[in-house]
Amino acid sequence: QLLSETGLFRSTRQQVSAKGVEPFEIMGEMWQDGATSERWVAIPSEEMISVEKKARKRVPAMEIPSDTVLCRTTSLGGQKVETQILHYENQVWNGYSYAWNEDGNDAQLVPAEGLDVELPDGTPWRYPSRAECARCHNIGSDYRLAFQPGKLNLEGQLEHLKVRGLVNEGFVDSAIIQPAASMDDESASV
Repeated sequence: QLLSETGLFRSTRQQVSAKGVEPFEIMGEMWQDGATSERWVAIPSEEMISVEKKARKRVPAMEIPSDTVLCRTTSLGGQKVETQILHYENQVWNGYSYAWNEDGNDAQLVPAEGLDVELPDGTPWRYPSRAECARCHNIGSDYRLAFQPGKLNLEGQLEHLKVRGLVNEGFVDSAIIQPAASMDDESASV
C-alpha cells in the first residue's frame, strides 16, 4: 500500500535506492507539462535482461526475469507527485501508481480505477488507473517505454548496466539496431 513497503528504496523520502536497485537515465524524455522524472530498475537475484547476441530484428526479443521492476518518480516544481511502477510477473507487465503525500516522505498506492486530484498549487493531476497504464505499456510499445537499449545508450550507461550484471552484451549491442535520439539533438537523423 505504501511505496516505502516495496523495498525499492533505503530512503523513500530521499529516493535513495536499495541495494540491487539501479538508477538509470534515458535519451529523449517525454513531455510531462514541465514535470521531471527519475528512474530505477530492479532485477531479482543474479538474473539479467538478455537479448540473443545474434538478434538482428528491429525489436529484438528479450528475456526478462520474472519480478523485474521498473520505477519512475515524477516531480513538479521540485515536489514529488507520483511514482509509477511496472512489475513483470508471469510474463505480464502490471502497472501501479503511487501518490506522494504533502510531506514528501512516502506515497500511497492509488486505487485500481485511478484518481483525479488537484495538487497544492492548484494544478490538476491524473493518477492513471491500472487499465490506463496498459494504454501505453503494451505489446505495440514492447511494454518498457523507457528501458529500451537505444534510449539507454548515453554516456557509457549501457556498459555500466552490463558491468553491474543487469543486462547482457546482446542487450548492449541491440542499441545499434534500435537507436534513439533526444528531440533537441539537431544532428540526429529524422
